[in-house]
Amino acid sequence: MAVNKYDIIFTGGGAACRMLLFFLSKHKTFRALQILILEAANTTTEKTWCYWGTASNPFQQLVCKHWNELQFEADQHCNKQTIYPFTYSCVNGNDFDAFFETEFFSTYKNIQRVNSVVTAAYKKEELFVAETATNQYTAPLVFNSIPGLTHTPEQVNMWQHFEGWFIKTDTPCFNVTAASLMNFNDYDEGVFRFMYVLPFTSTEALIEYTFYSGELYPSPVYEEKIRQYLHEKNITHYTITKKEKGKIPLCSFGKQPSIGNGMIDIGTAGGLVKPSTGYAFQRMIEDCRSIADSVFSSQVVRRRKRSRRFLFYDQLLLRIIQEDPACAVGIFKQLFRKQPMQRILTFLNEDSTLLEEVRIFLSLPWAPFLRRIKFFK
Repeated sequence: MAVNKYDIIFTGGGAACRMLLFFLSKHKTFRALQILILEAANTTTEKTWCYWGTASNPFQQLVCKHWNELQFEADQHCNKQTIYPFTYSCVNGNDFDAFFETEFFSTYKNIQRVNSVVTAAYKKEELFVAETATNQYTAPLVFNSIPGLTHTPEQVNMWQHFEGWFIKTDTPCFNVTAASLMNFNDYDEGVFRFMYVLPFTSTEALIEYTFYSGELYPSPVYEEKIRQYLHEKNITHYTITKKEKGKIPLCSFGKQPSIGNGMIDIGTAGGLVKPSTGYAFQRMIEDCRSIADSVFSSQVVRRRKRSRRFLFYDQLLLRIIQEDPACAVGIFKQLFRKQPMQRILTFLNEDSTLLEEVRIFLSLPWAPFLRRIKFFK
């Protein structure tokens, strides 16, 4: 088995890998490093990422659309609010991939990419080893974005799984001023589920149906919900230009070690997906920027740690969603009716103060939370 030596190895080549490479490249000694990316297949083109923030980020030029308003829909009522100072932005995976292919990888010849499945990653003496079926690769520093590769994977009891249609209509059908974050209008009982709508123009939108459950469903289940939504909106003449589907594990994949440990989990594997919502793009940007500064720093700079109380909030809400989906829908209804969008987004960013969190929880029914606190003692 051939052995190849590098300065840095990436196992997995998705968004977190590319973001981290981008931030590493801003340091003057980056071109002197020999870097390897081991990736079974490119999956970034299949994604659509959304995030909210108050300032621009290095990938702002890739945003295909942003909204200054969000809306929450339930019981045939629409609650639309401005989210200033936030904006809600969407990045298309094709654009993200094209940027790196045409403007990044073509510029940095010190990066080698190998399409191969990584079978193992471990420490051997002073180096770290990444194995494929035919080769061993070693480096003093490995960044891993493959869940379960570096440690025993956490059991995933719940997924956020979805399928969506990008459609183009013959006539104007969409209000482009606001994205629909959650639409529970068709919810009756059973699994926690909602419609998610991103209007790009008056004739183009992403219509996506989302479930939270431990079980994944065949495509006709999602597609029937999308057809039902379009029928209710009297949208009958349209063309499906693209489809997307995906699943996001709603759990934390473990700790985020400091850069000094030598093998670092990033992206989903590093716990950057927020368990209760599935959002990760902005969190990965912040994490990768911090890691890149750490690599070239003479001192160990630790990554931003999650507050234990936010992890507790996520676990509590997910347990309610799993055990009593109808109750969870009721909680979301009250949350969006009684709290301003800005406060909700700040809370979901894990930037809220304890006082703000108290205000949020005082507006929600207490009993569902109190009944489940005992499970987290």
